[in-house]
Amino acid sequence: MPLNLNQLDFNLLIVLDAVLQERSVSRAAVRVGRSQPAISHALQRLRSLFNDELLVRIGQRYELTAAAQALADPLRLVLQQLGDVLVARPTFDPQNADREFKIGASDYTAAVLVRPVVQKLAVIAPKIRLTIEPLAQDPAGPLRNDQQDLAFYPLELRPKATDLCFEIVLRDTLCCVASSSNPAIGKRLTREAFASLPHIVDLHGTAPEQSGIGRKLAAAGGRRQHIVRTNYILLTPFLVQGTSSLAVIPRRLADLLCNTAETRVLALPFEPPDWVLGMCWSSRHSSDPAHLWLRTIVKETAWELPENARTAGSSGARRPLRQAALNTKSQ
Repeated sequence: MPLNLNQLDFNLLIVLDAVLQERSVSRAAVRVGRSQPAISHALQRLRSLFNDELLVRIGQRYELTAAAQALADPLRLVLQQLGDVLVARPTFDPQNADREFKIGASDYTAAVLVRPVVQKLAVIAPKIRLTIEPLAQDPAGPLRNDQQDLAFYPLELRPKATDLCFEIVLRDTLCCVASSSNPAIGKRLTREAFASLPHIVDLHGTAPEQSGIGRKLAAAGGRRQHIVRTNYILLTPFLVQGTSSLAVIPRRLADLLCNTAETRVLALPFEPPDWVLGMCWSSRHSSDPAHLWLRTIVKETAWELPENARTAGSSGARRPLRQAALNTKSQ
């Protein structure tokens, strides 16, 4: 009669292995850390399942039946293999891994952070591919469904879903860019000029006056009169070129672009709010070696970015990322 696997308890296999190895109920009990009556009861169940005595008394000692002897070595091997499976941890070899990571990122993140990540991967993980996608209005869907591995959001817009993790990776300083030919600006940007000149505003998914940046600027004494609203912060230095307009952007982006666009980089005429960027991912992948490796590369790359070039007249010092990093699940 074939063995009914639905009736087989994994704990019974542990007991069976101990009995077959020790050839004694009492020694098997010590081996698995259970009482002798419990082992005797388990042995009775095993005899019923296998329809065989398994362990029989011959004179003053116990011996295995022929069926038990045939089971001993294969059972030991199966249990060892099962143990290896249960304790094994997946590994990730970036040098030889051939896979794609999908990243949700704004144009700022792509230019300032993802660009040097790509440069690093070309050396240390040449077969890794990145796909950069627009940020979703609701990041939970793409991250939960593995449509994106990581998504980067400003701290003020970080997702609130409890199954998503969020960690700050980059802190930047806001500055102002203006056309090099703007006659309304002298050597420095005054509060009056900032308030009177038109602005090109980066939306970041919300109205300028309702954004965290807009509120902080207003509290500091500045109010932006916008003439252009755009979701593409990368364009702002080019949009101010040849106009009287201003744009407030992170300094790292200004350092990248303002040598190309005919623009000036100016300190804001008041204490600028922080620009804080974090990465978001599904908590299901927090311990996944490939995801963990990618997140580590992103953080290392952010740490290695040079400090912002200091803007003349800028007040306040930029706090180092290492001291300000936040690692938390979104609440």
